[in-house]
This record gives sequence, structure tokens and C-alpha cells, in this order.
Amino acid sequence: MPHTMPDIRDTWLSRRQAALTPLLMSAADRPKTGSARRYAASPRFTAERMVGGVAMTEVATANAEALRRGYEAFQAGNLDVLRNELFAPDIVWHAPGRNQLSGDFHGVDAVIGLFTKQFELTGGTFRVEVHDILASDEHAVAIASLSSERDGKTYNDLYTHVCHYEDGRLKEAWIVSFNPYQGDELFG
Repeated sequence: MPHTMPDIRDTWLSRRQAALTPLLMSAADRPKTGSARRYAASPRFTAERMVGGVAMTEVATANAEALRRGYEAFQAGNLDVLRNELFAPDIVWHAPGRNQLSGDFHGVDAVIGLFTKQFELTGGTFRVEVHDILASDEHAVAIASLSSERDGKTYNDLYTHVCHYEDGRLKEAWIVSFNPYQGDELFG
């Protein structure tokens, strides 16, 4: 029996119909594929897994809001809000570079001391601008820029601020600077 080629139109139509069918279904009836299937099957991403009685999406929203409030308090110099409402007592803060503001700071007093020193060294000119905040149930990440002046020199940098939250409090933070060498020159 001779081999016959399928009609290209039939193949195209069947593929198109197969591709469109899930889109025309309601979200509940759609088959789960890829990461959606993994997340749907994971107890971490179901409504049954609650953190302190709050659904996961609400926790992510709360983490994003806590980070935003932290930046607002920092800009206003309201370090008591950071100390008493947003930071865990045993917070760990990782600051990049090789200067007097670099290193790992353990505990809320050490972190507040770092912020005070930043303000003092820059004569109060240390400013941050948040461009965006992304969050999950355990983390929040700020994409931001900073500017400051010291001894007639200006420092501008882009950075990401990765935060780990536990029980609604900032537990650990990492600053990832785009240009840490400029910070080393200014605060060396």
C-alpha cells in the first residue's frame, strides 16, 4: 500500500484546536501543565496550607507591604518602627563591600547602628528610591537605587535587597550592590 501524506490542513486544524481548547475552558477545568501542575499538586501552594491562619497570597502581600513600610520608615529616619514593628530581634543584615559599612550585622541593635552610621557619615544625604518590590510567602525583594554624598563626593548605585521574612518580621537581609567598589571608595 503506498504511503500517503496527511492533508496539511487537517494537521494544522487539529493542532490549532488542541492548542485552543484549554484556553476556551474555565480555569477550574483546564488541565494543569508544567509549573502550574507542580504548584497545584504541592501542599505549599494550596489553600489548606495556611500560615498563622492567613492564605499564602496574603502572606506575600504582607511581606511586600512590610518591606515598603520599612523603606518609608528608613527614609523618614523613624528607626523605632524598624526596631519595634518590622525587624526580628535576631535579624542578620549582610552589607556588601570592604568598607566601614560592610559586613554581617547580627541583632536589631547592630543593624540600627549601621543605619545611624550611614546617616552620620553622609550628613543625612543617604537616600533610597524603591523601583519595585516582589514578594512570596517567605521573601521580598526590592529593586532600588541609592544616592548619597560624603566629603564632596557623590555616590549613586543600583541594588537589590533580598529579605527573608519569618512570622511577619524581617529575619535576614542581603544587599546586592551593582557597584560596590564605588561604595568602598566613599566609605573606605
